[in-house]
Amino acid sequence: MFFYDISLNIPVDDFFTYSYDKEIKIGSRVKVEFKGKINKGIVVKIKDKKPEFETKNILKVIDDDVLVPNYFITISKWISEYYGCSINEAIHLFVAPGIKPKKSREYNSEIKNLPELNREQKEVYNKIKVNINKFYPSLIFGVTGSGKTEIYRYLVKDVIEMGKQALVLIPEISLTPQTVERFTSIIPDDKVSVIHSMITPSNKLYEFQKIAKKESMLVLGPRSALFSPFKDLGIIIIDEEHERTYKSSENPCYNARSLAFKIGQILKIPVILGTATPSLETFYAAKNGKINLFYLRERFFNTLPVVKIVDVSNNDSALSSELVKKVIHYKLNGFQSILFLNRRGFAPFVFCSKCKKSLSCPNCSISLNYHNDSVLVCHYCGYQKIFTPNCEVCGSKLKLIGSGTQRIEEIIKDNFTGFNVIRMDADSIKNRESYEKILNDFKNSGDILIGTQMIAKGLDFEKVKMVGVVLADITLNLPDFRSLEYTFSLLNQVSGRSGRREEGEVIIQTLNPHHYIFEFLKEHDYEKFFNKEIESRKKYNYPPFIKIIRLIIRGIDKDKVVKISKNISEKLKKEEINFIGPAPCPFEKLKSYYRYHIIIKTKNIKEIVKKIKPIIQKINRRPSIFFVELDVDPVNML
Repeated sequence: MFFYDISLNIPVDDFFTYSYDKEIKIGSRVKVEFKGKINKGIVVKIKDKKPEFETKNILKVIDDDVLVPNYFITISKWISEYYGCSINEAIHLFVAPGIKPKKSREYNSEIKNLPELNREQKEVYNKIKVNINKFYPSLIFGVTGSGKTEIYRYLVKDVIEMGKQALVLIPEISLTPQTVERFTSIIPDDKVSVIHSMITPSNKLYEFQKIAKKESMLVLGPRSALFSPFKDLGIIIIDEEHERTYKSSENPCYNARSLAFKIGQILKIPVILGTATPSLETFYAAKNGKINLFYLRERFFNTLPVVKIVDVSNNDSALSSELVKKVIHYKLNGFQSILFLNRRGFAPFVFCSKCKKSLSCPNCSISLNYHNDSVLVCHYCGYQKIFTPNCEVCGSKLKLIGSGTQRIEEIIKDNFTGFNVIRMDADSIKNRESYEKILNDFKNSGDILIGTQMIAKGLDFEKVKMVGVVLADITLNLPDFRSLEYTFSLLNQVSGRSGRREEGEVIIQTLNPHHYIFEFLKEHDYEKFFNKEIESRKKYNYPPFIKIIRLIIRGIDKDKVVKISKNISEKLKKEEINFIGPAPCPFEKLKSYYRYHIIIKTKNIKEIVKKIKPIIQKINRRPSIFFVELDVDPVNML
């Protein structure tokens, strides 16, 4: 009889010992009985001797083959210690779903030769290539359309020719079809696995089996592809590394970029980041020599779009006359337009059209939000002030901005009757096929593509020469210290959809045309923006100068949420942990749950997590009338 420690997907740090009459490999999936129910588990340890207590038998070994990478326990321990989840929850990020494998897609591709790299691309490629056999963290910082993907393709081809596997992470499922097409032109399609949340468990199991047997040499997909069962991984590439989608919003709240660096260190392989607008933390690390920094300063087709800022502070319509005229002009000349809608507006912010400023918290430099009881609230520290209808500086009447964005789609259709208007957002996308259909419909017959963040990155349409941003201020005034970084990145990305082959135009509508961010956008100058923004981060002690831990307390009963928030605050004080709050989250109520948060600033994440993890686990073991979420290095403070 053999004895095994089994990991079950539950929020505790203990493994459970079971017996079996045959030898089972570490990493194998099994079925066991736990508390009267049948559970899927994974073997994490073979015991040296029989335990002193009675054990239950393993009911079934699910797989003949191991479908986890050999480093899964090491990485899971780090995830548990850093992000504050249980070791079991971390391990089960790697566990394959499904029982019966099913082929996920038909393979069809024609291999083509790689295009010649230009001088800049060659220089970057050669420097990375000579370091291909060691941990080599690198940032390729290049304007949109500068040819970062071509460097990725050369590196992937090199790694595969060495007999190793490659991983390319992308931020959105919507980018999958175009990304697959780019890579299957140099690698046989049947050697590529596409992993994302929209494939079925059976399809995912099929792809996992291919990866584990090294039948797949390239894995593509969003952040979950990082947990694929690689046999011999040789490189990790993270495209658009700044994107928030690389951060999980569910427990464990891991960041794929941080996790990739850990895997790269263990396997001694390069980890390549690429973007036109790096996260401030990444660029700060690169400027300080912690990450190798490579520049691509020239756009591949030598064109950058002309950006025009339009003041709409006195407009009655959501669309300016300049934007309407340009869209019609390009339609009449045989070109297409993209109109970007920002639907992140949720709580009105207060704006003075004369001062061109929104009201912000004096303590946190965060936009104050208007509440129905005529109170302005900071959702970080809880600072409040009574709303007055006139500006305290100039006496002008204040405006409430942030409502009514749901009508913009109808307004667009009213302005462009007879145009083929195609919408792409979370509501219009049901599966992978609908992504491809919408993109193909727009490419072949569309006049205007309208959408939210989903259309802002990665899409490449030759005939798009006009991009319009309906209202930039929605994200500019989010109650989040990253609101300027997020807005700059988003607007830069969506601007990059214009003029991919020849010069295009971008019109950004705003209430505050003199904000410094727009000058940097017009110049396509991320570094000037970085230098300005990093000063504010230092002044108010935000990342990259400090680490942040966010505790989110949510529940149906608001009074109990407030009570438990205060209770946690008292426990943090006893542990001598400095914090801000508790205060209502900007999204104070979501899906019937009231939400409060506590913000901790620290330079030692693991030390603080070790102290607060037992407090949170004790609370979360109670009946689910409320729940506490631990978010380390949050990218979304809403």
